[in-house]
Amino acid sequence: MTELYVLLGFVTENFATWKEIYDGNADYRTQAGLKEIFLFQDINNKNSVTVLFEIDDIDKTKEYFDSPFIREKMKLGKVLGEVQFTYLKKSR
Repeated sequence: MTELYVLLGFVTENFATWKEIYDGNADYRTQAGLKEIFLFQDINNKNSVTVLFEIDDIDKTKEYFDSPFIREKMKLGKVLGEVQFTYLKKSR
């Protein structure tokens, strides 16, 4: 089994607002094959967020993040600028 991950980095206007919306979408992420591994806040900027997910399928994950539903949730969560996506495979 290939262990695939996606690392997201972004800044939000208000972490608490974003986190409330994020937490409300846990079932949707699970259905899309994303499993949260770590959720980080930058020590110097609490609104700078990094999230690591284990994923089932890169194409399905890209489709999830490109969906109108998630785009709207990012707007509601006041995500500023572009989200940085890094797709990773576990190395042995």
